[in-house]
Amino acid sequence: MSQQTAGITVTPGTWTIDLGASSLRFEVKHMWGLGTVKGQFDRFGGTLTVDDNPVDAQLHIDASSVNTHNKQRDKDLRSAKFFDVDHYREIGFELASVSENESGLEIGGYLLIRESRLWVDLPVDADENRDRLVLRATTPISREAAGLDWNWMGMIRGDATVHLEFILTRNR
Repeated sequence: MSQQTAGITVTPGTWTIDLGASSLRFEVKHMWGLGTVKGQFDRFGGTLTVDDNPVDAQLHIDASSVNTHNKQRDKDLRSAKFFDVDHYREIGFELASVSENESGLEIGGYLLIRESRLWVDLPVDADENRDRLVLRATTPISREAAGLDWNWMGMIRGDATVHLEFILTRNR
């Protein structure tokens, strides 16, 4: 039996992110807006639980797995200037709401980076096919509001844009 969740039918149960099939990428302008740094997190995981109660979700990102394919930049991103992985190894997400919007779902919650607790609204495209659930979202994240405001000579411009595609499998 399926449950209608904000206009999208999802089979009740616990769904787990398939790391090998999923991606969590970001991009941010640098060089005063002339270039774009693209990167990803290589290690993350989470679950989505759908039942008669409100939807519950857990997402944990290993901040030390940041990967821009540039060793020096990755070292800087892991340093106290940015993610400070020696003190804050994990980035998390606390789900607060799930609602329907014109194009699918709107997931609201708190992004936990370092000591920052930043509210984000994620417009999510969701699709279930057999025992696989696909969630896709793109959203801007304010680096300053997230406590990632180091910016030598103003080289980094604007918000970071996060792109996620999570493929989840239903636990049996």
